[in-house]
Amino acid sequence: MKHSGHLSLVVCLLAMLVSTPGWAGGVADHETRAFVISGHRGPVLAIDKDETRGLLFTAGADGTVRIWDMASRSLLKSITVTSLKAAMIAISPDSSQFAVLATDSLESFSLEVWDWEKGEQLFKTPLDDQPLFLRYSASGRYLLYGLPRWDSLRILNASDGAPVTFHPEGFGIVGFATLSRSEKILMTYRMTGTISYWDLGSGKLLEDLQSIPLLSHIRLSPDLSSIVGSTDSELCLIDVASGRVEARSPLPGVTSLDFSPSGDEVACLAGNGTLSRWSVGQGAFTPVTNQPFPPQPFVAIRFTSGDLILGSASGAISALAADGSISAFPIDQRALVTGMAVRGKAVALATSAWIKVFKAGLPNAAKEGAGSSESIGSLQINNPFQAPVDLTFHDDTSLLVWQTGDGPGAYAILDMQTGSFRANTSDDPLGSPVVEALSDGSRCLVLAEDGTLRVLDLPTGATRVQIRRPGAMWATLTAGNALVVGGQPGDAGAGSLVKINMDTGETDPIPTTNRYTYEVLYDSRTGVLYSLGVDADGTTKLVSHSGPDFQSQAIIESTPGEHLSASLCFDNPTGTLFSSLGREWISQWKQGSLQKLPAPARATIGLFAGEGLLYSLNSDSSVSLIDVTHGEKIAELSVFPDGGWALIMPDGKFAVSAGSQSRVSVLQDGKPVRDASAYLVPVRVAQER
Repeated sequence: MKHSGHLSLVVCLLAMLVSTPGWAGGVADHETRAFVISGHRGPVLAIDKDETRGLLFTAGADGTVRIWDMASRSLLKSITVTSLKAAMIAISPDSSQFAVLATDSLESFSLEVWDWEKGEQLFKTPLDDQPLFLRYSASGRYLLYGLPRWDSLRILNASDGAPVTFHPEGFGIVGFATLSRSEKILMTYRMTGTISYWDLGSGKLLEDLQSIPLLSHIRLSPDLSSIVGSTDSELCLIDVASGRVEARSPLPGVTSLDFSPSGDEVACLAGNGTLSRWSVGQGAFTPVTNQPFPPQPFVAIRFTSGDLILGSASGAISALAADGSISAFPIDQRALVTGMAVRGKAVALATSAWIKVFKAGLPNAAKEGAGSSESIGSLQINNPFQAPVDLTFHDDTSLLVWQTGDGPGAYAILDMQTGSFRANTSDDPLGSPVVEALSDGSRCLVLAEDGTLRVLDLPTGATRVQIRRPGAMWATLTAGNALVVGGQPGDAGAGSLVKINMDTGETDPIPTTNRYTYEVLYDSRTGVLYSLGVDADGTTKLVSHSGPDFQSQAIIESTPGEHLSASLCFDNPTGTLFSSLGREWISQWKQGSLQKLPAPARATIGLFAGEGLLYSLNSDSSVSLIDVTHGEKIAELSVFPDGGWALIMPDGKFAVSAGSQSRVSVLQDGKPVRDASAYLVPVRVAQER
């Protein structure tokens, strides 16, 4: 094909992506919201911007999208979009939409489109693989992405996700695509190195230009005349009107890059996240060496009108100005919660540094808000292991605490009245780390990583029974001096669930369809056993086991994929089983009926019930408090490294410990409230230790 007509087509392309008049800066919520000022936990994986409104959007491995005011560096909103990673993001230029890739980077991929003003998911599209690019058309009408397959290109209506048919038979792997302003001309870059122009309506190929193959991380220049991308070994600048290589430079291992707003500079991350900057001109890339660069490894970069925004592997976000000065966005402020337990009104949280127990008042403050007159009483005790621990209530006055991770098989009893710990003094210590423990009020069951199960007689701490069950992942005590163990494939003959008689050591298989069983829960009132596991085809299932020796099984709920972060808990007063089997919701099972709670749960890693509340420990260490009766979220609890805490209510009210008010921001109609004291709930705080 001759190239005589392609220059006029390029002129059409140069008219695209012109900024569309939009709202003035800010997030127009038309409501009052309070939230903890906290950055990402874990790597920042993608960055995009809305220059018209002065907003920066960051997506992270913590599954959140955070919206920032670019001028003030202040956090305006945090939206938990997935329990997986938020790995790519694109912002609509003409609406309050963003599109994000939710993925575990292995086998689960989905494209989700959200309204960030409302904080609502608009639609979700499952994907077979990770897209090579993701972008909106210039008007925001279409959403484009490419999959690594022959029928690669996907075009969706951004309003509802309906597919727009374009060459359904496929024409090669598309590494980048964009539409003209009129949305009649489509430009694609195929991994063969071909830049093509198409009539979107008819699907007719208008022009083919040959250039460098296998470019990735492609960005379009601000004047729309060129693209920059990388091969395995070099950085390349391509003229889109001719396919000519305008500049190239050796640069292996590029992971992220972007054009400056003027188009005369390109910033790159390569290798281990090292930043480099290159001026573009006179047919060459020239390294920019007159600016200091922050030393830490980065994961994502994006130019804004004034700064280069850098997202790091630690979750920190920095802005590098033209004069070389560096300013920081707020970092993750929440303490890393390694363990949690609930008993009645008492809520216990553990970090590597301390154990904190809210003994009373927290449920009432969450339910009644400003009407609460009860003190929020808490005690805080140094963690004796000074390492990650988990815990469970033994009775009303003591906790069983055990070290997790790669540490020794260490556990101890915490007396909440005296603040003292009684460590395990057995002459036969556990030979590997503890993976789970529980108590039924008189006995404690401790399960070690090597499959050693030990039943302790409390308060003496003496070992009553010790059994070794290789492959055990979870265990529970049941009636008749028996315990049930769930575990790895093949550790129980044909199944993964067994009952063990602690008097005789006799082992009986429990029928289950799951090859892996990784959580079990026993309801002593009804004698029913519940288990979570994964079957041979990779489906995660919640199963009930009843009858003599639990020989009758029934599948309560199932969902495709391995959901190893799913959790179970039982609310005794209502007789309700709660499960976070779904990655986006919590289900309740009561009297043979399964229902989804209204409260979303995209970040739940643990469920606990007590005193009419369901507690969801989330991946960012916040704790959602959900009313059991209505299934709605009524508050969110955050704890900080110094032991301070904040309790946030949906109406914008909040309660905090002394010295923690500065960690909370209040927005009214999308604008920060200068004096947030009017929204402070007047609860009394009683720190006992």
